[in-house]
Amino acid sequence: MSRVLDDAEPAALPAARRGRTGKRVSTLVLAALLVVGPALFALLATPLGHSFSFNMAWTTAFEAALADGAFYPRHLPALWYGLGGLDFFFYAPLAFFVAAGPARLICVDCSVSTVFALAGGFFWALAMFTFHRFARRFVGAGPALVGALIYGLLPYHLAVDWFIGQSIGEFAAYAFLPILASGIVTTLRRERLTLSFPLGFAGVLLCHLPTAFLASHVFAVIVAGWAIIHPRRALPALLRFAVSGLIGLAIAACFWLPALILLPDVLPEALRVPHVLAEHWLLFDGVFEPDRQLVMIIIVSIAGALAAAALACVAVRRGQRADVVLWTLLPIAVCALLMTAAARPFWESWAISIVQFPFRLMVFVDLSAALATAVLVGAVATARPRRQRRAMLAAAAGVVLVLVGNGWAIGPAFRAAGEGLAARNTDVKMLGALEYTPPEFGRPIFAELGARGLDPWSAYVVVEERLDDYRADAADADVTVAPRRWTLNLPDRASDARTVDLAVPYWRHLRATTEDGAQVPLSPVPTSGLLRLDVPADVRRVEVTLPFHWSEWVGMALSVLGLLALVAVALSGRRKRRATNTAS
Repeated sequence: MSRVLDDAEPAALPAARRGRTGKRVSTLVLAALLVVGPALFALLATPLGHSFSFNMAWTTAFEAALADGAFYPRHLPALWYGLGGLDFFFYAPLAFFVAAGPARLICVDCSVSTVFALAGGFFWALAMFTFHRFARRFVGAGPALVGALIYGLLPYHLAVDWFIGQSIGEFAAYAFLPILASGIVTTLRRERLTLSFPLGFAGVLLCHLPTAFLASHVFAVIVAGWAIIHPRRALPALLRFAVSGLIGLAIAACFWLPALILLPDVLPEALRVPHVLAEHWLLFDGVFEPDRQLVMIIIVSIAGALAAAALACVAVRRGQRADVVLWTLLPIAVCALLMTAAARPFWESWAISIVQFPFRLMVFVDLSAALATAVLVGAVATARPRRQRRAMLAAAAGVVLVLVGNGWAIGPAFRAAGEGLAARNTDVKMLGALEYTPPEFGRPIFAELGARGLDPWSAYVVVEERLDDYRADAADADVTVAPRRWTLNLPDRASDARTVDLAVPYWRHLRATTEDGAQVPLSPVPTSGLLRLDVPADVRRVEVTLPFHWSEWVGMALSVLGLLALVAVALSGRRKRRATNTAS
């Protein structure tokens, strides 16, 4: 990874001397974090955050599907207490591959809570490592290390995204955003393509689709600002920018293409409730405030980030100021504006509303705030005495604001950590997400939740109550379950055509065949939405499958092409470096 992140030119702002001591200390600290971070997270177990139950169920079911031989588990038979769920057709898989794969191998006998936390700790430490490599484009090793530690400890990153909300996809994306940013810096400054841009973009896509969608907006603002400053170099750089983005999109197409194509075939309207509507989370709106404490954390964090960025822009030399403004003050200001009521028309009229929460933009605020801190530290270390004193006082004010932000978050974070530690070995409720259920199965549940005044996250209550009824009609069939396949061995007593209900939610993409290859008609059970088979007479064996959709095949083909393009970029860069070395 270090070679990938080092493909850019050295630090553009030599604000601090890069001595051997600073490099060694940074290397030792970051290496220690890659070990200590996951171990500490595992020791604390998974905090009891908002998504705790989903994350535990998803990890358990994902691990079971991998053990059953699924290469990329999209349908998880263990979800919904064995009825099966389609969740990973739509939810990004990378964090769960890490939790169910390497993390489980490291801790074979650990509880799912410990294994999931181990994966979370890995992404947390990796985020600081990748940020350090990104910050080195601007400052020396010491200031970059300070920025990396700030990046890991900012209240939204650690307290909100891990302890309180536990949005694992967004939390994991923090590790890939600096890689993407490094690639953008290289692509804009130098006349060649880079590995880190497409790898970083693909990584964000495979972690969290909403963050990737927002990244295309935020980084586009930075690129547009750079193009205005450098009009003569803009067109070639923008072409490289587009090619790199397309390669990243192609690499991750195995996930995002089926997710977008098949989304209309599930129940996304289950999340159209006030709590998750983007326009209800706009700051200073006064219409709806779902979580006052979270709103205060965001406001204070933005204030601290703006202060740090403004000070960094003032502290650096005039010739270095444009890059600092582009990567710190500009994105923070844009994100802050988009989170306020002034941006309501934008959220109501543009597809960006699919990300649900405007405060998801905080991941970019944190990236720029940490970079501003690193630049400010570098400027303080090399400034003349008078400027140094002013910068230090200003930096102290910014730190106070950040600490206040942490103060708002620390109570809920500690509470979530303690409750999660106590729940380390509790039984996992094997629930899925209602919005990822087929309409025929999910709508009756959604209607009952509405009648009882319950939110969509309580869908498992209805499923638990109906579970015996769901399974009753399938009691006379011997069912063998494999990844995306159910084999029914029917009793011999019936010689006439009949209907058989299978305890699997009906989805229009399911197919059923007899031993002779004849198609078996499928339909939903009217009352439950489960799968009903109209089995012909004298048939004793039926195989129900979930065939690969065309979007899955195309997505995998695009991913292979994207990886081949990445190899071509790597080889091209290697040839250019050899030619340069030979010429010199």
